[in-house]
Amino acid sequence: MISGLALALALAAPGALAQGRSTIVHVGTATRSGYEELGIVGWGEGCSVAIRYLRYPPEGVGLRGVPDAFRIGTITLSPDAAEQKERWVYASESGRGWAPEDMDKTAAYLRDQGRHDRKGTVEHLRSARVADQPGLQALLTSTAVFQSDPPLGGFPERYRFTSVYYSPLVSCALFDFTDRRSPQDGHRLVLARLPEPGVRRSRARAHVTNALLFYRNEGDLTSAEAELAVASAMDPQYSLARYNHALLLSLHGRFNEALASLKVAVTRDGAFAVEARKAPELEALKDDPRLAALLAAAPAPRQRRPPPGTPEKPQPEKKSAAPERRRY
Repeated sequence: MISGLALALALAAPGALAQGRSTIVHVGTATRSGYEELGIVGWGEGCSVAIRYLRYPPEGVGLRGVPDAFRIGTITLSPDAAEQKERWVYASESGRGWAPEDMDKTAAYLRDQGRHDRKGTVEHLRSARVADQPGLQALLTSTAVFQSDPPLGGFPERYRFTSVYYSPLVSCALFDFTDRRSPQDGHRLVLARLPEPGVRRSRARAHVTNALLFYRNEGDLTSAEAELAVASAMDPQYSLARYNHALLLSLHGRFNEALASLKVAVTRDGAFAVEARKAPELEALKDDPRLAALLAAAPAPRQRRPPPGTPEKPQPEKKSAAPERRRY
């Protein structure tokens, strides 16, 4: 078991600190070397994130459910720094010393004492193809749109951009670049500042566009739903993504999830309640009292503001009233 004192000593241990442009994590695949779990414990102040990584051996090797490598700690990018610092609190490259309760205690310590308790969102890029629309492929698979500080890239071509973990205010993000061609996958994790927080919404909108192209042009419901799931997860308050995801979830018969997603959309913008009443994708729910109650409770639609620079519509001139004739 790890005490609070031992954790504090581990945080201060010189051997636990490393610095560089990226954090390299070697992992296995489900078919070659087992599988891995990489997740966010929480975000701290500034540009700092606590992560947890577990690597499991393939079936028949080692003990079932026991990782053969693990690490948990923080990656931090200080203000004006070009290189990130990593500090592992509880780690082993051989699996020795593994205890699930110690991993849980370390995570709790990082959240509570280390103040890495803020939740962010994640964008997992699908390995499937992108719908046919000019510029969409480059937008979704390139990191250029982020304009990050420090700049991303500089890795061998075999590394592919696979995930983005966004901080709560989208001022910082952890990027995951993965090597899928090596016997063991290699993950390079890069922490970077985002000068434009709106980049997350722009990318979510691109995923929605990709989904609607799959649905309307190709009738590919599976790909459309998967893309909308990505958009909804990375930007949970994006009404357009949540509304369209609700429609596709309904078509897949996942009605509880559809209603939950639709609730977010119509609560944020009552215009989607108007659309939902006539959406054929929700036909299977038309007699469900939960849908009726949800739509009845929706706020009035927002008044749409015209884009900047839009000329005002000329107002019709008011005709002056004819003078009243009086008889004397």
